[in-house]
Amino acid sequence: MSIIQADNIPKVITHVVNNDLCTGCGVCTNACPTKSIEMKWSDAGFLIPELNNEPCDSNGSCLTVCPFDPTTNDSTKNEDYLSNIYVSDNESLKNKKIGFYTKTYAGHSNNYRLTSSSGGVTSMIFQILLENDIIDKIICVDSDSENNYSYRIINSLKEIKKTSKTKYYPTTLADCIEEVKVTNSRYAVVGLPCFIKGLRLLTQNNTILEDRIKFAISIVCGGLKSKFFTEYLTEKSGLSHKNFSNPMYRKKIEEKKASRYQFTVQTKDLEVTKSVNMWELGDMWGTGLFKANACDFCDDVTGETADISIGDAWIKPFIDDGRGANIIIVRSKLAQNIINTGIDNKQLQIQEIDKNDIIQSQDASFRHRQESIGLRVLLNKLQGNVTPTKRYNFKISSIGNLLTQLIRRKTRAKSIEIWLKFKDVSIFEREMYKYRYILKILSKFRKYRNFYRTKKFKTLIKKYK
Repeated sequence: MSIIQADNIPKVITHVVNNDLCTGCGVCTNACPTKSIEMKWSDAGFLIPELNNEPCDSNGSCLTVCPFDPTTNDSTKNEDYLSNIYVSDNESLKNKKIGFYTKTYAGHSNNYRLTSSSGGVTSMIFQILLENDIIDKIICVDSDSENNYSYRIINSLKEIKKTSKTKYYPTTLADCIEEVKVTNSRYAVVGLPCFIKGLRLLTQNNTILEDRIKFAISIVCGGLKSKFFTEYLTEKSGLSHKNFSNPMYRKKIEEKKASRYQFTVQTKDLEVTKSVNMWELGDMWGTGLFKANACDFCDDVTGETADISIGDAWIKPFIDDGRGANIIIVRSKLAQNIINTGIDNKQLQIQEIDKNDIIQSQDASFRHRQESIGLRVLLNKLQGNVTPTKRYNFKISSIGNLLTQLIRRKTRAKSIEIWLKFKDVSIFEREMYKYRYILKILSKFRKYRNFYRTKKFKTLIKKYK
């Protein structure tokens, strides 16, 4: 798609939405002075800004706060610059992959571990913030009146436990930020890296929001899923995507590894509950199934602009414990104080780990989102598409990686196209089989190639020569 600005059309729609670069954070609606855009569901199952009945003055405020603005290469809009303003200080360390940080940890919270999707650390941080009178309210994702998920504002410990589960469902900050504007309270917010970045861009020129939003938590991100992902899992469980409620994406099985979890869902009348073993479905993340296109042009894996970043501890020994554990990247001084309070009060059972353990725990995401992003940017431009300016340059590590990126891009687009057309599990899996099979072979090839390069393999060769 080419960038052509139409008269009286919000620039964020022309440049971002029309180029399929929106993740639905919604901060553009909060920046719009004429309130001419609002968040609506797209045909592809994502929340995007659309023009409403209010006239647009095309002043471009909506575009300046977008985390995926493709019209600028201004370095003051990237994660390095924003994190330097909001979270770093003289004591901060810097790592190219994870950004500014003070310390890195892994562990859990006993209070919330079993009711959360992993270690419960995010919920415990919210509790400490409330108990120590640092915030009054929390902006987080909860179930809505339609039995789906949306952002809302809570202020009690009981509500924290209720909202502690991971939700792989499109949401938007738009309505909550409007409430923050008119309510004189202190807030903490949790979101994906692009949501927190968008919020930082919004608060740069809004002193009211900057003063009221006291703390930001980013979830380490593997990509934003379309609501089609939930529909597919529901149909896979045996229920209808037209009659479901209370989807739970990460039901733990404590006697198994942390990576062995289930998706559960109920009928709307709550009479029937079904489940799916997620590990039996194959790779739902590395293949790009149901993923937003914009995610392929994001190089922030861990949420570098947040005060603290929380993710799954996909490393030993933590991965062997089915009760779940988190990795923690502490960035701001306030975040370090919160963590110290949690440790001192035995609210957090965590241990300091090396930054390389953090990177290893999210190895696949770093390889895809950072090491290969320059290649995807080039491929996208060769196809005549616009792309946001990123911090990583073009690089081809192997022909296998080139093929992997091409097939992943195809898989992502096809998964949405096919589900939209058929909404049938059997047809979907038949049509997607060839793409997923090729990616499986390429993944095995990469693992074998990497093993042949290891010292262990070279030592074996020398031993048996």
